[in-house]
Amino acid sequence: MRKFGFITAGAALALAVGLSAPAHAITCTGAITPVTSGIPVAGATLLTPGRCFEAGDKIYGGFAVSGNITGSGNGTFSFDPSLLGNVSLSFDGNLTPNQTGTLAYTVAVDPVLGAGMAITSLQKDINANRVDPTLAAVATLTGTINPGAIDLSCTRSIPAVGGATACPITQFLSPLSEITVTQTIKTDGNSRVGALIDTIGQTRIPEPASLALLGGALAGFGLWYRRRFSA
Repeated sequence: MRKFGFITAGAALALAVGLSAPAHAITCTGAITPVTSGIPVAGATLLTPGRCFEAGDKIYGGFAVSGNITGSGNGTFSFDPSLLGNVSLSFDGNLTPNQTGTLAYTVAVDPVLGAGMAITSLQKDINANRVDPTLAAVATLTGTINPGAIDLSCTRSIPAVGGATACPITQFLSPLSEITVTQTIKTDGNSRVGALIDTIGQTRIPEPASLALLGGALAGFGLWYRRRFSA
């Protein structure tokens, strides 16, 4: 029986813009390993304790799996190396009927290459199909984003069933310097999942000087408004 390999990806705000470091920052042992967009990385390599990887302006670490998801298989980062932007990820393998597996990762921006960028969204999806084509199938993805203990939940149904909980789902976030994502995939008696796809979106945050100018302008406008109202 073949089981999941995995990969993770993401984007985060550089600490240089003034946000405080998260309580549980990535811990990297040794040099950070660069990855190439579209080139598979072995799951066992990603799971090496203390090992971190860089794709574009993002640094990834703290990979962990449990249940029917293992370190076998491959994962692939997808990103444009010439741009600071979103990163998509997928991992291959085969989660068969009535199986459950969990994977987790932490991601932060490179404080030099990604200065001024922040995580602002996370889209999650799973690629599922059915064993018996004559019967319906449902696979479920649940998870949590930290900080914030933000819950995620969606289902991939065959035949497709729309609705608020149908995969893919997108969770919009306040600008964060780093996130840890823990997620669990569960198949029913007729479903199997061949891929998990995460896309983490990012936005540029104004530099402190720009924020100070904006704050001063707003304060001045407020003072002018109060004087006019009083008059």
